[in-house]
Amino acid sequence: DGPERPGTIVVDIDRRFLYLVQPDNKAIRYGIGVGRQGFAWSGLATVGRKGVWPGWGPTTTMLRINPSLPRYMDGGID
Repeated sequence: DGPERPGTIVVDIDRRFLYLVQPDNKAIRYGIGVGRQGFAWSGLATVGRKGVWPGWGPTTTMLRINPSLPRYMDGGID
């Protein structure tokens, strides 16, 4: 219940839920985990950037420090 417009994300840290506000005064509720830093923060924030997980390759410096790193990894959750 609140004045949020559709597309707004509301995070209830204490109950560990994220709500994505939909049209018609409805919301989709997702269970979330909250790290220690999350409990210290409150207020409003704006998403500054959205993107997909791109493929990744280590920098030359990273390879010098750890030569066993893979040369390339596909993007995604894994």
